[in-house]
Order: sequence, then structure tokens, then C-alpha cells
Amino acid sequence: MRHQLTLLCGLTISVFFVGSLNGQKLWTLQECLDHAETHNLQIEIANAVNSTSVLDRKEANQARYPSLNASTSYSYNFGRNIDPTTNDFVPQNLGFNSLSLNTNVLLYNGGRLRELYQRTLLLEEASKAQRDQMVQNVQLDIAIAYLTVLFETERKRNAEQTRALSVNQLDRVQKLIQVEQAPEADQYEWVAQSAQDEQAILERENAIQNALFQLRNLLNIDPNDPFAIDVSAADQTATSDPADLDFAEIYQRIVDVRPEVAAFDLAERAAEKNITISRNEYTPSLFFGASLSSNYSTLADPKYIDQLNQNLGFGMGVSLQVPIYDRGLKRVNIQRAENDLLIARSTNKQSLKDLELQVQQVLADLRNAQLQLEAGERRLEFLQNAYDNMDQRYELGMSNNYDLLDAQNRLNQGQNELTIAKYDLLFRKKILAFYLGEDLAE
Repeated sequence: MRHQLTLLCGLTISVFFVGSLNGQKLWTLQECLDHAETHNLQIEIANAVNSTSVLDRKEANQARYPSLNASTSYSYNFGRNIDPTTNDFVPQNLGFNSLSLNTNVLLYNGGRLRELYQRTLLLEEASKAQRDQMVQNVQLDIAIAYLTVLFETERKRNAEQTRALSVNQLDRVQKLIQVEQAPEADQYEWVAQSAQDEQAILERENAIQNALFQLRNLLNIDPNDPFAIDVSAADQTATSDPADLDFAEIYQRIVDVRPEVAAFDLAERAAEKNITISRNEYTPSLFFGASLSSNYSTLADPKYIDQLNQNLGFGMGVSLQVPIYDRGLKRVNIQRAENDLLIARSTNKQSLKDLELQVQQVLADLRNAQLQLEAGERRLEFLQNAYDNMDQRYELGMSNNYDLLDAQNRLNQGQNELTIAKYDLLFRKKILAFYLGEDLAE
């Protein structure tokens, strides 16, 4: 009777929990992925880093244009001064105002600015690829956390079904005890089993909450805000139908779409640009400059505007800078750039080898998950038949209490193993979809 009351309380709590969700938003996986785009902190950092690379590219582009600067100054001198309008010494106080406009244009430096700009373009694309990679990494983490909630929800349902069986068997034994067709000791194993089933349900509820905490963190949702996901997706089935898992084809598809592959390739090309830029430091630089200036003096007769017009002057010129000797620093810069290119190329090759190994592991895990699901389905069917048969034998008095309990425990284990195999296959499929750059919400 006590265990029936426990079951009733558990059902009441479940109904209350479901009822409390009425009217509350239930997040789908797609909504979680969309929300993370603008709220996940890792993505926010990646966006800021990418914005910096955009600014670097703009700066390199603007460096190719002429500079234009305006300046003005005013001074007041006491005592004997030089009149700037006549260059004569005068024993008077003097107020003086000067204005100037200057421009400077780089005419030639061996294409160094052009190479610098092209390098920033490559680095900007690499930064964007790294940002895309971060987004995909976060999306995979979200998909796994979301599936973990569904996984633990299904395991909780399994535990609840097992508890219902245990309570039913306890009720059956207690009725037999009341009519003196079974000894009182027969109920103790079912009492213990019911308590163990309650503990399993609590463990699953704790696992669900932990997965939800992880999901909240990835979505940057305040712990005090209501949050629940659509657990109806836990009813989805995983098919073990063999997929086309040709390694060469899938690996090539992955290489073509993975952002990190593009990022490493772009970093290598940027390193090549660094060598050209370093070598251009030996190239002379030719500049053109022009200036427009005027001044005003308190000692001159004309008014301010008239005096500025009278003193207006214009000048222009060119300058040539030829590097001759810098204690070998330019040669060191070239050698450093060559070494950086070697590192970039080796890193790029190593990343492709690592990716190749990862793809092999992903495909192997997926094949194994398919086989495990098939085996789990066959085993559960056998265990269900064994339990049904044992239950009939128990009803006819042909088996004892312990045999039935053992059959139930093995059935429960088989259900859990099938759930694990089902979600392991779903996890593996999501991981393959991640590498292929496919939509994780499908």
C-alpha cells in the first residue's frame, strides 16, 4: 500500500510538472542553434576577433591613399622681434599666426603596400573561417547537450516503466500473501526493487538537469529564467540502415567545406606574402609632397584676410629613401618570414592528417553504432519474450519470485542498452553531419 501511494505521488508530481509547462516556451533544437548565434559568449568573442581583422584590412587599404593634414598656430612675442612680413628687427611686441596644408603621396616602394593589403585580405578570410569554425563547434556542443536531455528523458521513461512493473508485481505478491498463497518474505525483494527503481528515476532526473544546465550555459540564458526543451523529440527513432560511408568520397567532401581547412590554407598563403613583404624592405621608396601655407602678423597694415592672401605660398617636392645598411635586420626578417612559412605549411599538412584520422574514427564509430543498435533490437526482443514467458510461468506457479525478478532486471538492462545504442547512433550521425557542414537541427 505504501508503494502504491509512492507511485501515486510520483504520478501526481509528473502531472504537475507537465502542467506547469503549459504556456511555457518549449525550445526546439533549431531555436537553440539560432539563439546561440547572437548570445553565445564564445561566438561573441569570435565575432569581435573577426571584426579586428576587418579593421586591419581597412587600415591597410587606407594606407595606400595620400595623407592630408592642416595645421595652425598663434604666438605673441614681447620685446625686440623680427617682423615676418619684412624680416626687419622691430622694437615692438608681435602677434603671429601661421596656417598650412600638407599632403604626402607614396609613389613607389616596390609594391609593399599592395602586398600588405593582400595579406590582410587573406588574414581577414582566415579569421572569418575561424569564426565559422567556432560557430560550428558551439552548434555541435548544443546539439550534443540537447540530445543528452532527450537521451536521459528516455532513460527516465524506461526507469518509470520498470518501476511500474515492480509496483505491479509487489501488488500481485501482496494479494497472494493476503490469501496465504505466498510467504510474506516474497514481497521483500519487490520492495527493494521498487526502492532501487525510485533511485534510478532520481538519477535520471539529475542527469536531465545537468544537461539542461550545460545547454543554458551554451545559450547564455540566465539561471533564473524559465527554460524547457521540447522532449517530444525523444520519441524519434534511429535507423540502422547502412549509409554510404565511402571514406575517400566523404573525406573529400569534408575537406571542401570545413572552415578550419580553409583557415589553415589562408594562413599559409598569408605567410607566403610575408616573405615578399620582407624582401620589399630592400626596395627604395619614392614620395611626393606638396604644401600650401600663409601667415598673419599684427605689425603688418593689411587686415587679416588680405594679409593671408598676400602671404599665400605653395610648394612641392619629391623625396627618395634608399636602404643601405641596417645591421642585417632586413635579412633576419626575411629568414623569420621563411621560417614562419615552413611552420604554416607543416601545420597545414598536420591539420589535414589529423582531419583524415578524425574522419576515419567518425566513420568507424558510426558503423559500430549501427551494428550495436541492430544487436540491441534483437536482444531486447529476446529479453521481452523471456520476461513474458517467465511472467506466465510465475502466474502458473512454475517459477519463483527470484526468477521473475531476474527476468525483469535483464529486460530493464536490455531497454537501457537499446536506448544507449539508439542515442549513440544519433550522436554519431550528428558528428558526421557536423564534419560535412550540414544542418544539425535536421
